[in-house]
Amino acid sequence: MTEWTAKETTTHQDHVIAHVVGATMLGHFTFDETAYLLLDIGFIWKIYLDGEMGLLPHPVALAELEADDPTKSSLSVDIDSLLREGRSVGKLAIMTTAPIECLIQSVDFLTWKNSRRLVLTCDEGAIVIESSLDNGEFRIMSPNNDYVTEGNQETGLNDVVQTEQEFVRQKLREELGREPTEEELNEWLREHTESY
Repeated sequence: MTEWTAKETTTHQDHVIAHVVGATMLGHFTFDETAYLLLDIGFIWKIYLDGEMGLLPHPVALAELEADDPTKSSLSVDIDSLLREGRSVGKLAIMTTAPIECLIQSVDFLTWKNSRRLVLTCDEGAIVIESSLDNGEFRIMSPNNDYVTEGNQETGLNDVVQTEQEFVRQKLREELGREPTEEELNEWLREHTESY
């Protein structure tokens, strides 16, 4: 099993994450080794392969995108539709709707070799964004349909869930100085999801 470990976030990442917690992810697309997540607050959360990130109003993010005018125009229509209709929107030209209702409650940053993983804990589960510095690809996964974009492998979100459980267990092990009980694990998870 892949050994993902927690990676410390920078001050800038902490700042961006503080702004996205409480927002709802509506849809996403990838372009030029960057993932773009549209939030219901009208901002686009840009995530780079190495886990660095930025947050921009959607018109600014589109203006900065190094794409041709037809692509930008299609993205603009997709964004307007998602902001107006949410996940119930019909067919989109470029973007993909969020696979689950995703009011972001917390964000965890993990690393493994040359891969990065952001786990967005949502009110209905989790969305996992993995990137590879080796091949320049992103994978966006959800509990309902393992890989919803950029790639398709045999392992899926079950591996992510196991990894996340081990992450929490290790965190508690360090805090308590002993092996945590299942009740302590569940209490930690409850506290860290309900506090948002």
